Amino acid sequence: ANVQEVIVAEEYQEISAEEQKKAESFFAKGRAVAATGNFDYAIEMFIQGLTIDPENTEAHAELREVSLKRKASGGKSMGFMESRKFSTNNRDDKLNMLNAEKLLAFDPGSTDYMQSLLQNAHQAGYFDTVM
Repeated sequence: ANVQEVIVAEEYQEISAEEQKKAESFFAKGRAVAATGNFDYAIEMFIQGLTIDPENTEAHAELREVSLKRKASGGKSMGFMESRKFSTNNRDDKLNMLNAEKLLAFDPGSTDYMQSLLQNAHQAGYFDTVM
């Protein structure tokens, strides 16, 4: 019986209004720089905001849009060495989720990164994000 044990968060992770407001400043900056075509910096701003408010489903969707625009404008995937900096095998499920999301932003077609993002969001208790 080779069964893989999956640990799930005990409860839904609540994000305070104060934290949501703080994160919104990063999302606003991300939107602004994405509008100028600076997609890499926009991705970084969205990831910084999601570090504070990982349950902001609109921000996840906007980040996805930015990553697709980046790809359509000729954006390349991260190189092997660069991508190694964003491990999804840490003890911190939130960090794993954010790292998977950053990797996915640079390679929006990767189903492995999509799966890692969903699994880690679930394990961290970010159920809105999973849905």
